[in-house]
Amino acid sequence: MRWRFYRSLLVICAALVMQRFAGTTTEISTAVLGLSLLGGLVHGGYDHAVAARWSRWKGLFGQVMFHVEYVCVAAAVLGLWWLAPTGALLLFLTSAAVHFGESDLAHRGPQPAFVTWSRGAVIVFAPMLAWPAEAEQMLSNLAGVHGVSLLPLEGVAPLVAPGVLVWGHLASLVWQAREQEWDPADLETELLAAGAVAMLCLSAGPLLGIAAYFALWHTPDHFASLRSGQHRMSAILWASIPRGLAMVGPLIALWWLAPDVGAWARWVVVLTSALTLPHALLTHLAQRRPHDSSTHVAPLSLVPPQ
Repeated sequence: MRWRFYRSLLVICAALVMQRFAGTTTEISTAVLGLSLLGGLVHGGYDHAVAARWSRWKGLFGQVMFHVEYVCVAAAVLGLWWLAPTGALLLFLTSAAVHFGESDLAHRGPQPAFVTWSRGAVIVFAPMLAWPAEAEQMLSNLAGVHGVSLLPLEGVAPLVAPGVLVWGHLASLVWQAREQEWDPADLETELLAAGAVAMLCLSAGPLLGIAAYFALWHTPDHFASLRSGQHRMSAILWASIPRGLAMVGPLIALWWLAPDVGAWARWVVVLTSALTLPHALLTHLAQRRPHDSSTHVAPLSLVPPQ
C-alpha cells in the first residue's frame, strides 16, 4: 500500500497547484477536459483482451460478438443523446460516478454500494455542488440546452453539500474498515487517498477537477490493475493501440468540423459517454466475476497491486 500513500501525497500537491487555475474560463477548462478524455480513451482500448477471458467472448467469433455488443450499447447511448440530451448527460454522469467509485476501491475487493457510490459522488457531483455557477454552465454546454441544472440547490452554501458527500464517504470507509477488520494502517491510507481525490476534484471547478482526476488517478489505476493481472505493460499498450486509435481518430477529425472549442469538447464528451457505459459494465463484470469456469485460463484480475 506504500505506493498508494505516496501517490496520494503527490495528488494533494497537484490539487494545491491547481487552485491557482480556479476560475479559468469555461472555454479553456472545456478544452482541457476534452484533451484529458482523449488520452483516457486509450485505456479502454484493452477491453477486447479483458473480455477474451470469458468463454462467451473467446476466439474469433466471440470477439466479433463482443465488438457487436459493445457497439450496440454505444449506439444506444448515442441515440439517447439525440432523443433526450439531458437524460443522456445524467446517465453519463451517474455511470461515470459508479465506475469511478468501483475502480477506486477495487483493490479491497467488492464493496457495498454505499461505499463505492459515495466515492463516485465525491468525484463527479461534489465539484458541481461546490461550484454551482460553473456547473450549470458546464451542464448546459454539454447537454446543448441552455439553463440545464441537474443540481438546483439555491440557497445552500457551496461547501455544505460537497462537505456532506466527502464526510459521508469517509464515514463509510471507517464503517467498512470495522466490518472487514482492516489493518489500521490500511484505513489511514484509504482515508488519505479519499481526501486526496476530494481535494483534486474540488480544487479548480468541476471541469478541471474531473479532468485532473481522470488523468492523474483513474487512468493510471486502470493500467496498474491490468498489470497486477499478469498482463505485461508493453503487451497492454500494444493491444490497446488499434482500438485506441479507432476511438481517438474520429474525435481528432471532429476538431476541423467543430465551430469552436466548446462544441468540439461537447462532441468529445458525447462520444466518450457512448464508450463509458460498455467499458464500465465490463469492468464491473470483471470485478464481480473474475473468472469463467468454462475456460481454462487464469482468473482475471482488475485489482491494483497492494
